[in-house]
Amino acid sequence: MPWFLEVSVIDVGQGDSSLIIATNGAQTRSMLIDGGISSCAGVVHDYVAGRLAGYGGGTLDHIVVTHYDDDHAGGIQQLLKSDNLVDIADVIAEMAVIGYTNAGGRSSAKRVAATAAAAAAAACGGYDRWPRDDSSVAVTAAKRAAEKSYPSKNTDAETAKAGAKIGITTAERADHVNARLIAKPVSVSNAAVAAAIAAKSNGGVRAGTARDVFTSIRGAVPGAVWTGGAYLKTQVIDTGATYEPDKWDQLVGGQVTLWADVASTAPNAARRRLSLARGDRGTELMWHSGGAPVDAPADTPAIFVVAAGGWAWQGASAPRSFTSSQPKNNAAIGLAIRFGNFFYYTADDLPTSGEDLLARAVMANGFANPQGGTFPAPRRVAAFKCGHHGADGLTSDSFLQTLKATATVISCGVNQFGKGDPHPTQNVVERINKRVPRFYLTNCKFRTKGIPGSFGLDQLPLITNQSRICGDNADLNLAVGRHRGDILLFLTQAESVAVPGHAQFHVECFEHDDNPLVHGALVGARTEDLPY
Repeated sequence: MPWFLEVSVIDVGQGDSSLIIATNGAQTRSMLIDGGISSCAGVVHDYVAGRLAGYGGGTLDHIVVTHYDDDHAGGIQQLLKSDNLVDIADVIAEMAVIGYTNAGGRSSAKRVAATAAAAAAAACGGYDRWPRDDSSVAVTAAKRAAEKSYPSKNTDAETAKAGAKIGITTAERADHVNARLIAKPVSVSNAAVAAAIAAKSNGGVRAGTARDVFTSIRGAVPGAVWTGGAYLKTQVIDTGATYEPDKWDQLVGGQVTLWADVASTAPNAARRRLSLARGDRGTELMWHSGGAPVDAPADTPAIFVVAAGGWAWQGASAPRSFTSSQPKNNAAIGLAIRFGNFFYYTADDLPTSGEDLLARAVMANGFANPQGGTFPAPRRVAAFKCGHHGADGLTSDSFLQTLKATATVISCGVNQFGKGDPHPTQNVVERINKRVPRFYLTNCKFRTKGIPGSFGLDQLPLITNQSRICGDNADLNLAVGRHRGDILLFLTQAESVAVPGHAQFHVECFEHDDNPLVHGALVGARTEDLPY
């Protein structure tokens, strides 16, 4: 079956987040690169879940954190924290449903109490790690609660609280329990009550119960978003221990700090962490990494490491080091996507000293073919993501001349960055205007020559305009219901191997221009076909 590639740049304001998906209908591989700032975690998750749902669902294969700046790693940290909390809620819900089932045939009050008892026992460590049996602590707690009597005047919440007390006592007196999922007794009780009421209302369905438990304890992790446990088995790829956020390794491993000072571990977290080393330059990541690494199948999209830790890939030659005044950015991961004759490059905040070095190497050398031998060097890099949101020190004229790209995308944001410098800068826009036929921006709130949309003008009627501000360019980037500035590049396998003059890829985004054919209407979603 033929392959299909899509590259998304997600609108996260002044930050970076991209999603790569390769699929042939039967197989799908996916990679999330960065996640913006922490407040963008929900937006990023919704986008990832939505795109994967279009290919039959499934979990995300890889998360790449290019470097640890907050506007790249913050959203990923929040996703992992949330995912760990979701798993804790799901384990409690799973035991609650087992308690609900074991109390079948009892009165409604006894069943509510039994369900709460099992949930509370689980929160205190009485959850199963092995195949289910009737001797588990949660089941024992449920049976004890089901033997008690409860005042008929009690509400379900009151009965559930009584059951939760039995569950806590049962777990605390048990000889063998796991690590506690929730430390604070009042929070254990709240989660158990939520589980019992949810299980009763939805007939013991685990999914709805888990979400209600999550809602009851989400205050433990500020800003937590519901992920459904989508990233519990995702491989996390990063640059290693230097500059990594506090407790990063524990977070990847499933640990999450609840209520600021209590650490808990998600029982089902099975993420693998890969910290790229010097020898990984030129390694293929999309397929040849993770829990079951394989060589990339023939003709499939593949992703190659071209920079990490201050070293640049140089083909068959030894990697070369580079440096700048920003050591965090020196360590950034650079990636190149190859799909037939189509190449896409992204290196986020990599400094220009590394960027220029890589551009020359990528254009002069072919990547190793997983099927044997070496791929031919590209005739051009069809598209790339502009480094550091369009900062002045990157995207040099030499870099642009070397890549000969048809298009670039810029995650330029809503607010001024750093010390107030607008991104993209006027110098970068002018260099791009000179060398690149089309450039797309997730938002652009600065009046910049060469970007008519930044002056509030319609962009499409201007034939000479090379820029496209995508989305509605709203002031409140995270506002619900807005037309986001997400940018989607895609092409088919046939298009990836077409000869020059016939080769093309496509860019889809929301266009806020007035529709000249429909009075009072916007153009809306549109696709441009670009040659490469």
